[in-house]
Amino acid sequence: MIKKILPLIGLTLFVHTELLANTPDDTIFPTQFKVYTNDAGQALNHPFPGFVEKILPTFNGYLESPGCYIACYSHSSNLGIYPVASNIFVVGQIRIAGKYRGAICYPTGHERSDISADPEFKKLCSQKFHCENNSCWAGGETGDWFGLKPD
Repeated sequence: MIKKILPLIGLTLFVHTELLANTPDDTIFPTQFKVYTNDAGQALNHPFPGFVEKILPTFNGYLESPGCYIACYSHSSNLGIYPVASNIFVVGQIRIAGKYRGAICYPTGHERSDISADPEFKKLCSQKFHCENNSCWAGGETGDWFGLKPD
C-alpha cells in the first residue's frame, strides 16, 4: 500500500491506495471511504469537531487513468449515508472512466451532458446501491474530496 497525501480546504487527508496517485484523475479510494458529516449536510474527508465518522461505500470498478468518481444519490434516508439536502442523500460513489474539470467528474463520452438524468448512470447507481425501481441517480460533484474548485 502507498500513502497519498491529498489537500482539502487547507487540511490533509491520508488515503491508502494501491496506485501512485499524481493527480485526482489517478487516485483510487479505499472501498470503505471514511467521511465526516454534520446535520447541515456538509461532508469532509477528515475528522472535524462536531462531525460524525461514516463509511461511504466506494466501488472501484475502473482502475485505469484517467478516472473519476461519480456520487450516487437517493431520496431514501434509509439508503443514504449522509444528507446533502433535506430529502437528498448520498448513498455511495463509483469510480469510472473520466476526468475532473474543476470540481466535477465528467465521464468519458458524457463531457457535455447532465448525467443526473442519464438512464445509464441511474441504472449503474441503482444496481450498485440496491435502489428499488432505478430510484437512485448520479452526479459528478466529487472534486471536493481533492480540494478542487468549480470552474
